[in-house]
Amino acid sequence: MTEKNPPNGDSTPEGASQADPTAHWWEQPTAASGAPDPARSDPTMIGAPTTPFGGYGQYTPPPQPYAAPQPPPQPYTAPPQQYSGPQGFPQQPPPYQRPKSSKAPWLIAGGVALVLVLGLFAGCVALVNSAKDSLDSGGGNAEGNYSMAGITDACSLIDTSSVTKWAKTPAGVPEHTETQPKSYTGGELKCSAKYKESSSSSKYHTNTADIRLEVSFLGDSSFADHDYDSWKQYDTGTTGSGRTSGDVTGLGEQGYWHSEVRDYSSSAVTDYTVAVQDSNVSVKVEISIDRADGDSFNKEEVATVAKEQVRKALAGLKK
Repeated sequence: MTEKNPPNGDSTPEGASQADPTAHWWEQPTAASGAPDPARSDPTMIGAPTTPFGGYGQYTPPPQPYAAPQPPPQPYTAPPQQYSGPQGFPQQPPPYQRPKSSKAPWLIAGGVALVLVLGLFAGCVALVNSAKDSLDSGGGNAEGNYSMAGITDACSLIDTSSVTKWAKTPAGVPEHTETQPKSYTGGELKCSAKYKESSSSSKYHTNTADIRLEVSFLGDSSFADHDYDSWKQYDTGTTGSGRTSGDVTGLGEQGYWHSEVRDYSSSAVTDYTVAVQDSNVSVKVEISIDRADGDSFNKEEVATVAKEQVRKALAGLKK
């Protein structure tokens, strides 16, 4: 197609510009009557030219009201929530706590109980001591023919030098004890003395001779007994080689003698005991002689000395 016809067969519309005769009408700008001049269009309109045209100034937007600066946003803090347990389940009540009670009443009660116990204990002790003092003041030296009153040295009741025929030199000072009557015992007296001398048959041995006195009084209590009974049971209750015993007559109500010999490699020890019981007293004298085998002695003399010393002690205790 070489002709320049308008599309769709339309003719040149009214008002089309003919400024360019070589251009088709649809290529010419249309200037409709009464259309506004683009140079005078509102610059605020979309697509309006921003370049000022003659006769118009550049558009200045109206002033905006002052807006104070906004404070910075504060971080969100959720209010504290009280945990009420899982949703859908009833909240369990808190466990029962026993109310605290003061310990003062217990301490006071304990102190009172302690005072009562101590008072009871002190009362019992006082009662026992009182009974003991009563027994001590009324005990001892039951009614009989003998008394230890006035005896301050038990060794004065015998002759300790009576054993010097077997050993002449004292081996120390004689020892004595005096126990006054108390409760169920009637009192006791004891004495011991020792002598020595060199052996005439052995230069390696020293001969000795001991004498011991023991006196026991019967107490006032109903269950008291004579020490003589326990002495006899101990001395004569065992028999064997070197042991002999027998009765003693003419001294007190009853008496016994006991002899025991202990042999060693080069010496021998002989113990001879005489004990008697008369009225309210028990008296025992024991003589022990240690001599070398070559130094002989007469055992009958030992028995005689022991009996004499028992007789002497009884005489010294007689009321």
